[in-house]
Amino acid sequence: LFVALAAIVWIAFIEPRRGAFDDTGSDEDEPRAETARRDLAAVFRTPTALLVFLQGIPGCVPWGVIIVYLQDYLQADLGLSLERSAMV
Repeated sequence: LFVALAAIVWIAFIEPRRGAFDDTGSDEDEPRAETARRDLAAVFRTPTALLVFLQGIPGCVPWGVIIVYLQDYLQADLGLSLERSAMV
């Protein structure tokens, strides 16, 4: 099914030329850093993107704690063997 869908997309859609939709404007003397700063500010003005960032950043912390410290906690504090703590 996925191969068939991939073939349909490959045949039916044309990939745009890279950079074809970039808004470079007619201001050739405007520095690239200023354009990038303006585009980044536009992203942060979008409420949906801001909500995603605000939810995503604190949401990464618990997974990092679980991955890094859970095995050490189970082994050191609860006295489980290395194999048992890794199984959890």
